[in-house]
Amino acid sequence: MFQQLRVPILGIIENMSGFACPHCGEVTDIFSRGGGRELAESRQIPFLGEIPLDPLVRVGGGEGQPLVLAQPDSPQAEIFERVASSLAAQISQVNFQAATSPEMPAGPRIVRS
Repeated sequence: MFQQLRVPILGIIENMSGFACPHCGEVTDIFSRGGGRELAESRQIPFLGEIPLDPLVRVGGGEGQPLVLAQPDSPQAEIFERVASSLAAQISQVNFQAATSPEMPAGPRIVRS
């Protein structure tokens, strides 16, 4: 669909990539893991990261307090920050390519004035 609409694919994020135990921190693979990375490699799309299932994410979302603000030093917040950083890097690359190539299709842009 994105190719037909000429929308750049920034990357793949694997959601629910394991369950992070809130007591011991151990990650258990409830669903299969690694499919996002394999898809990214097979399609030559950047892999932006894995986000595990974590009750703290659900609680924070339900309370309107994102995990990265409520517990910024937690391992879970670090995961989100790492994925967000990878995504920001991809947006920067797409913007640069769009600015330097007239043939690049329109896509997400972040413009600062």
